Amino acid sequence: MRAAFLGEPQLFRDEAASWSLARHSLGGLLSLSSHETFPPLYALLLKGWMALFGGSELALRSLSVVAGVGTVLVTWRWARTAVGPAGALAAAALVALSPALVLNSRDARMYSLETLFATGAWWLLWLLVAEGAAWSGRRRHAAELGLVLLVAGEVWTMSLGIPIAALQLLFAITALMWLRTRAAANGVGCVVAGGLSLAPWLPNLLSVAFSGQPFWTPRPDVFSLAATFAAWFPGDLRGASPLAVVLGVLLLAVIGALVFGAYVALGQATASHPGAGPTTGAAGPAALPPGSSLQRGRLLALALALGVGLVPVVWAYSQLHSIYETRYLGAAFPPLAIASGAALLVAAGRLRRNFRTAQRLPQGALAILLVVPIASVMAVGTAYSVDQSVRGIGIEPARQMAQELGGLAHPGDAIITLNAQTYFPLDYYLRQTGVAERLGIELFDWHRPSAAYFTGWMDIDGANIVDDAKVAGAGWSGALHLAPGGVLWCVTLVDPDREFANFTPLAAGRLRQLKRIPVSGGGLTGEIREAVPIGA
Repeated sequence: MRAAFLGEPQLFRDEAASWSLARHSLGGLLSLSSHETFPPLYALLLKGWMALFGGSELALRSLSVVAGVGTVLVTWRWARTAVGPAGALAAAALVALSPALVLNSRDARMYSLETLFATGAWWLLWLLVAEGAAWSGRRRHAAELGLVLLVAGEVWTMSLGIPIAALQLLFAITALMWLRTRAAANGVGCVVAGGLSLAPWLPNLLSVAFSGQPFWTPRPDVFSLAATFAAWFPGDLRGASPLAVVLGVLLLAVIGALVFGAYVALGQATASHPGAGPTTGAAGPAALPPGSSLQRGRLLALALALGVGLVPVVWAYSQLHSIYETRYLGAAFPPLAIASGAALLVAAGRLRRNFRTAQRLPQGALAILLVVPIASVMAVGTAYSVDQSVRGIGIEPARQMAQELGGLAHPGDAIITLNAQTYFPLDYYLRQTGVAERLGIELFDWHRPSAAYFTGWMDIDGANIVDDAKVAGAGWSGALHLAPGGVLWCVTLVDPDREFANFTPLAAGRLRQLKRIPVSGGGLTGEIREAVPIGA
């Protein structure tokens, strides 16, 4: 599902922005990404990936596919260590089939990579704290180095890596207060070291974050939380049958109940394993034998709760300054999936005790049977979402626009986009189709203050940004390299009526419109307008 027909959907604006950053020189990439809300690690890795595999849609997205499959494997490995083979298989199935995670794995963006780094960091941190006291020095040092690198990876990949690292630090400090072991202390140090690696880049992030530019996402309400969990489990079922939607809602209620039960019961459930500590008395976690099953279960429950806690933390912060968007929050799902696998084991144990027919099945087999209907609903939602993606539903028709311009424009003409959302994907397809090279035409972007909420325009090389002041100073020929008698092709992929109404040269009569050409695809319509400067 992550790799099927991966090269068919055209790039949407964010993916094209990833490509645009990665194709610059190293110095240019770092300079341009300093204006972004994301640290530059993903762009740097994508640059290296493109050097190896090229810049096609398939190549650009395959890095996220590798990260997505890696997340499934890391989740399975963490869950196998924590709750056993059956719970690990259930958790891995949930992560493998999650609609939101699959779609993130199909995008040339940093979300899938962030989920991999964060999941790996949670796993190593829990393992180090829960079992590290019994390890050899070499093994412990290797885990500590891996933890530092993974925490550094999560904070250098996305700004949301900062609250993830903060939650991991809270876990490590709590574990240190409980256990007072060297392994727990080292866990604290590793998270701090990984987080501090971002210090040189932090001024850039703070400058962008507090620039006064509003983020594009609205303030989330309680339904936003429901939408996030729905995207992880049944997915976007709009257009599907009402029965599928009802099943998805019921599924969420069941999962919520099971996960809550897992947090409460996991510590007690693991007490039945060999080597478990005492289950009665007033002794706290510090009194438990190091490495005991009960101790490991309680630490696991805390780690999973804090891992999923990323969602309410970001939701609460977004009431003041919204950064809430479901696709950014994929790092919270693997801990939720492991908690769900543990909850299914607890539920299977209860069923075996209370129902005669269930007693005929091993607890692990029964837990796997319980996950089958959940995974089936998720698979339906994921298949539907992937189908929408492959057909390009809701993606601006940049590929069609580039093909249309290839048949319209001539050498000496100029092409200008009315917004950065159009610039990035159109630049990609003009280059990929060879239109830009064949015609020798450079692409420019018109910038106006009212479009500043989309900070992506700052990733465009300054020489390609045009505004009223630049045209007033250099004229159309100097600002856009427009030849005498050349035509200006004004383009937008989004909301043509509004964008052209705000395009001051046309609205103020400094350009004379010759022709309007609509271009459709993916259920959306963009527009090309042919124009010449007045007096030309």
